[in-house]
Amino acid sequence: MMATNKMFSTRFFHKVSLLSLMGLIAAENTYADFSQDTSGSLYLRDFFLERNFENPTATDVGSWSQAATLRLQSGYTDTPIRVGVDIVGQYAIRLGDYRKYTPDSVLPFDYNSGEQKRDYGKLGITLKLQYKNSELLVGTLEPKLPIAFIDESRQLSTIYSGTLFQSKDIKNLTITAGYLNRINARNDDQYRKLSLFTGSPVNLNESDGLGFIGLDYNFTPSISGAYLYGELQDIYQQHYANVAYKTKI
Repeated sequence: MMATNKMFSTRFFHKVSLLSLMGLIAAENTYADFSQDTSGSLYLRDFFLERNFENPTATDVGSWSQAATLRLQSGYTDTPIRVGVDIVGQYAIRLGDYRKYTPDSVLPFDYNSGEQKRDYGKLGITLKLQYKNSELLVGTLEPKLPIAFIDESRQLSTIYSGTLFQSKDIKNLTITAGYLNRINARNDDQYRKLSLFTGSPVNLNESDGLGFIGLDYNFTPSISGAYLYGELQDIYQQHYANVAYKTKI
């Protein structure tokens, strides 16, 4: 009886060990592409701005700052729905006290203290879900669409939070849809509601979010067309359409 139990235990142990080993191998293969295809970049920018107004009553503005932007982009897991993660971190510091008492649209300005902030940063994380030729992004977004675009013209760039879906499963057709519920502006370190700028940082017309959907279609290798509809809730609706023709010169 004891010999039988011992034999059973030995076989059971071997089966569990084999299954565990197979599971580890499968997990290793699943996450191999996730780690092997991961890439990163570090971007440094030294930015100086000087604005001199001809109006004698206007105050000249400007600043000098140094920034670093780190990007980490993972590969995708080898699963039916492929999963990945992107991370972006941005940081800037003001160099000296040059014109720090005036807002310059580069660095955040504290209206309570009447000074530009000494430094500021942004952190964004994006979950990527991919199936066949369709992809869903959730979290931090950097769209470059006619109705929603990131601003890279100053020190740190704009980032949004929300969801973005894009599908190329239908030949020659790209479907884009999404919803942006917060914006972290180029000269800000906080996510805020989207708003219609009226020239003043107070009493803004705020919205709960921007929803959009669009189609891009290639009629021929040379001719393409696009239509995009967006609605900034409680503020405005927007229609965008174009036809493009390209040829060799």
